[in-house]
Amino acid sequence: MLKLSIVITFILMLASLVAGAGFLIKNRPLQLLQSLSVRISLALLLALQLTAWFYLPQTT
Repeated sequence: MLKLSIVITFILMLASLVAGAGFLIKNRPLQLLQSLSVRISLALLLALQLTAWFYLPQTT
């Protein structure tokens, strides 16, 4: 379950990156800033998930 949430978080980060690139091309600074804040939050969440995946015991 944790692996699935890691993959979903990574895909959401990529989607935010693509959206940010679109906002940069369209010259929309407010939306670009919002996309950046979402991407930073997702990066922190991903770091926490990876830390939990590394340190918590895995059941197979």
